[in-house]
Amino acid sequence: MKTGDIPFNMNFLFGDDLREVPEDTEQMRKGLDWLQDKLVEIAADESAKAAVILSQIGGYARIMGDLKLSEKCYVDAIKVFEELKKTEQVFAMKLRLAIVYQYKGNFTKSSEIYTKAIQMIRSSKAQAVQGYLDFAIHHYGKQKFEQGFYSEALELFMEAYELRIIKGDLSLISSTEFAINKTKEKLEEN
Repeated sequence: MKTGDIPFNMNFLFGDDLREVPEDTEQMRKGLDWLQDKLVEIAADESAKAAVILSQIGGYARIMGDLKLSEKCYVDAIKVFEELKKTEQVFAMKLRLAIVYQYKGNFTKSSEIYTKAIQMIRSSKAQAVQGYLDFAIHHYGKQKFEQGFYSEALELFMEAYELRIIKGDLSLISSTEFAINKTKEKLEEN
């Protein structure tokens, strides 16, 4: 299911802490409820579709601050994707789960996922896996930012920025530019 299929405003902005903030909290809450209803309606033989919806619920629940629901949905999605032998999706869900651990303050666990993922991506020859490098580096930078390690965060954001320029996705470039600017502000304050 695509985000555009959800009949509510699921857009978000970035706060000064670099975390996503709903553009319209009430709309996102309704969209999250709608997704959960859709999940219940899915037939037992549509596990791949269920895993995609679990992933979406996990992301929006995290944005809404429901980290318990977010973690559960990502863990459940990982199990389904593992059963379906969808290794790329398992990899993506684990990276998203790292964000939840970060938001829960479990920096050790999230850092472990990010560093292992970055090492694996750098050594992989698979194009699909390499496509996650900018995501992993950018989000590892967000963790460093949250921990107050602004110099390290800036280095990571700059690397992610270069990768995203090459990728050419304007929304990703914009998000990393925002992170770079906020990090520079923090460095000037200290």
